[in-house]
Amino acid sequence: MLEVGRSMGELLKQGWRPRRTIKLLSWDGEEYGLVGSTWYGETNAEELAQEAIAYLNVDSSFGPSFRVSATPQLTESIERATQRVPDPWQPSRSMYERWSSQNGGERPITALGSGSDYTVFVDHLGVMSADLRMTGSYGVYHSIYDSFSWMTLFGDPDFYGHLASCQVQHPLPSLPLPPSHLLLSLLFLLLLSSPSPSFFFFFLFFFFFLPPSLITFNLVPTAVTATTNAIHGSLLDPILGIYMQK
Repeated sequence: MLEVGRSMGELLKQGWRPRRTIKLLSWDGEEYGLVGSTWYGETNAEELAQEAIAYLNVDSSFGPSFRVSATPQLTESIERATQRVPDPWQPSRSMYERWSSQNGGERPITALGSGSDYTVFVDHLGVMSADLRMTGSYGVYHSIYDSFSWMTLFGDPDFYGHLASCQVQHPLPSLPLPPSHLLLSLLFLLLLSSPSPSFFFFFLFFFFFLPPSLITFNLVPTAVTATTNAIHGSLLDPILGIYMQK
């Protein structure tokens, strides 16, 4: 969650502004009965019922196995996001492909019930919600060994799970067009105004035969660290967020 916030901060410096308010919320007292999130939901019930669009819950972000539970309205958005986020373990494929390969070609999205902090949002307030998890072997769960040291040594030493989780969560940035996009726009105008068929075949080759990696335009400077550098418009669309209101 901290990395999502940091990444958004980098984008804000570049002129990106979300179309809706995004709130990053960290809950306390989950194991004692979802105390923090339930109190928040009950205290702000009227506002949330009227204004909240979606709630995105992340309870685990460290392992190589991708699991999703969500209300049906978010299925398409989640699938689209995972198609556009690279698999940190195998960069040649997407998280969508990792998800499929782990489930025999299927991409199961189970129904939300209870058990985590989405409960008050989906069960009491009727806010569409999703629970996204990167999971793995986790024998230290809720023990004194469940620490940052364990994570860096055993759980997710390269923080690949955290990277994938952060990228899938992050809303799609709407940044000003980079110079490469402006150049393509100019070439397209020339195509429309030119009687020569050469322009047509140039664009046909450019958009349909070149590998996608060669025509991907990074909207974030390479000086920014891994997570932010990878979120060039390849994450969840603008209707999603940790919490959004009109």
